[in-house]
Amino acid sequence: MRDRSSCLTVGFSPGALESGLELIYILSCVFPRKKVRSKDKPHGIKYSLAFIVDGERIIGYDNAESKGDHKHYLDQESSYTFEGIDKLWDDFMGDIERFKRGQL
Repeated sequence: MRDRSSCLTVGFSPGALESGLELIYILSCVFPRKKVRSKDKPHGIKYSLAFIVDGERIIGYDNAESKGDHKHYLDQESSYTFEGIDKLWDDFMGDIERFKRGQL
């Protein structure tokens, strides 16, 4: 069983946001309370954010094991410069807004 005392989870229930005719889902975002630095996570923070529409990940930000910080837009993956949790959240939500306006 996983020790949840070492993690802070911010989550949104399915359907928490609505955009036109489609239902938008934001999956949980996990940030550890204790920073554990590693080669692929020099800042010591593990995170995973995803914006899902109709079962398809549209936008994602994460630092999966051995891949380092990166983001996803549909089937494209690109490097991401992590500058802190607040900026990460702002970048993630900004991409969602740009997507909803057809600008991404």
